[in-house]
Amino acid sequence: MSIDDMAVYIANLGDYVEGGVKGAWFRFPLNEEEIRERIGLNGRYEEYTIHDTENFPMKIEEYTSIDELNRIYEQLEELPDYLLDDLDS
Repeated sequence: MSIDDMAVYIANLGDYVEGGVKGAWFRFPLNEEEIRERIGLNGRYEEYTIHDTENFPMKIEEYTSIDELNRIYEQLEELPDYLLDDLDS
């Protein structure tokens, strides 16, 4: 596993509830401002949800915070390659 290949699909929750599909794939580290811009978070829509992950070594909840995702990423960065490879198995 390479942490450079990890990604999450983040969707605009309000738009999704209304039947829309504003969302995008993001690579780590996550930039909150970029996420807000790309999925249309603003005064009307303020919440997001995680709909999918790619090459992420653990299950995460749909309402996991951006800060928590970045914290997990930072911890994974510290692991030696041989341990990262074991996470793929």
